[in-house]
Amino acid sequence: MEAYTIESAGISLESLMRFYTEDERETLPIPDYQSLRAALDAYSLLTVTDDDGGGVVAAAGYFEYARSSDTCMIYELAGTRVKNTIGRLKGISLQQILIALRVLQVAATEAGPLSLISSARNPRSIGNLSVLGLQEIAPLPTWLNTTHAAGRG
Repeated sequence: MEAYTIESAGISLESLMRFYTEDERETLPIPDYQSLRAALDAYSLLTVTDDDGGGVVAAAGYFEYARSSDTCMIYELAGTRVKNTIGRLKGISLQQILIALRVLQVAATEAGPLSLISSARNPRSIGNLSVLGLQEIAPLPTWLNTTHAAGRG
């Protein structure tokens, strides 16, 4: 029987970068070094490791997207990667489990009010969000674009 461990920030940055590099493609670029370092430091990154010594098989995090004030934060659910060897669980996928865990993680560790967003473009990723009851906001509110521009500039 295969066994995996899900933990928060239980990996070195170098191992994490190597994992993301192995699975890089146009729709899943490597998160930047600073974002990953901040996520590890803030314990906002979940990793899944193979208990048989196979290393990292999945990772998912939430990253600061924008700060509209000192009391309102917007986090992005991002950085999800699941190796194909375990990504096709039946019933509930590992991606759905990681999304649910990240939502709980944000709710348990971050002071509100806050918002969560996802920039999912892949149909499977969008489906994983929908299954969990999350809904698309279209068009994006003007304040979100303004906040993002102000927070990133």
